[in-house]
Formats: sequence, structure tokens, C-alpha cells
Amino acid sequence: MVKRRWLIGAALVLAVVAAVVSEARAQAKPAQVTIGYQVIPNAEIIGKQLGWFEKAMDVKINWKQFDSGRDVNTAIAAGSVDLGLVGTSPAGAGIARGVPYEVIWIHDLEGENESLVVKKGRGIKSVKDLVGKKVAAPFGSTTHYSLLGAFKVSAVDPARVKVLDMLEEDGGRGRRNRRDQP
Repeated sequence: MVKRRWLIGAALVLAVVAAVVSEARAQAKPAQVTIGYQVIPNAEIIGKQLGWFEKAMDVKINWKQFDSGRDVNTAIAAGSVDLGLVGTSPAGAGIARGVPYEVIWIHDLEGENESLVVKKGRGIKSVKDLVGKKVAAPFGSTTHYSLLGAFKVSAVDPARVKVLDMLEEDGGRGRRNRRDQP
């Protein structure tokens, strides 16, 4: 089942690359293309590692790593990347803000890839236990949207939780550097 899923994902990556290639061939071919990516388990990473994008597009690829879809949006708006992977929430936010891009493919469903994680021993067993606590999520990301959705489903007023605009890795550094966080 997992092997089949990866093969389907790889086929989708190739289909997207083929669509981009056919569009690119209709226009003047650039000397290089900059692609923004995120380190998440998906077929795009396989295509990157195996050089599929370079082979399909027949141009030099400059890969730029980003920590969230929000950051990819910023790079696209600034003109520093040509293609980029964002989740559904950042795509919607980008379109609403006029980021000059076209959605050519909705990536896979994240499912359990994005979850709320709490430190053991904090007594947090449900979303309602977050009231009065600090929670980190990159604003405008699928993670942030999922958190707000969890609040809604659990009937938690978001104003009763201190939500910090942080990337996941910043949250870990913040906890190590600050002693006042619960």
C-alpha cells in the first residue's frame, strides 16, 4: 500500500513537471528555474533527489528550502522563486493577498503529518486544556489553520489561548531559552 502511494505520488510529480515543461516550451526557455521546497515527506523530494525536475525541464534548477508555505508566498511575491510548494491555507491566503501565482496542483492531504504536540507531563489531554497556555504555529500556514479548526471543533475561544507566531523549530529554541513558559 505504501509503495503504491509513493508510485502514485511520483506519477503526480511527473505530471506536474510535464505540465510546467509544456507551458515553458511554449515560452522562451529560461537559463535556470528557482524552486522553493519544504522538507516534508512527499514525491517532490524524491523528484528533487533523483534529478527529475532538471531532466524534465532541461534547465538548471536552483533549489531554495523554506520552513513554511507562508515563507514560500513571501519569496514568490518578492520574485525570488519561480515555483514553490505551499499548502492549501497559504495558497488561499496568497491568492487573497494578490500573490502573483497560479495554483497548478493541490498537493497531497497532510493528514497526520500535522498534529498538535505537547510535552509529556503538562497535563494536556485535549484541546480544551490549552486554555491559558502558549501555543506556537506559523501564522498563515496549514498548521495555523488546523489549530484554529481544532479550537472551533473543541469549542475553545482562541482569545483564551496565547498563540505565538513561530515556526516549529523556533518553538523548541524558545522553550530552551525562556524559563517563564509553562
